[in-house]
Amino acid sequence: MARLFAALARQARLDSRVRLYEVAAALGVSVAYVSEVERGNRPAPSPERAVRWAEVVKGDPTAFADAAVTDKSKVELPVEASDPADVHLALALSRAWQDLDGQERMELQELMERHKERKKHHVA
Repeated sequence: MARLFAALARQARLDSRVRLYEVAAALGVSVAYVSEVERGNRPAPSPERAVRWAEVVKGDPTAFADAAVTDKSKVELPVEASDPADVHLALALSRAWQDLDGQERMELQELMERHKERKKHHVA
């Protein structure tokens, strides 16, 4: 289950001295849910909820989002309103993922990092 996120969330909450019920109230969930996630008995939350969780416990939002994603065994791409070519690209990547070797995955990672940098500079 969500071991990386669980450890990060629990330690940050304890370090910041925020109580379970305070996290639950801020996230709009039950205390039981927060407790189960922190113990690794429930899946990690969505990256968006993980960022909010980090804000509540004064943690690093990026680390929380990354841990939530890392703990997931599956990821989703929002392609409902996308161009059909985007849908085909997402499906092609999904189908080929298991067959990609380390070099190919590294090349994809480098491509995404370049995209992220261009986007960051374009927005600024």
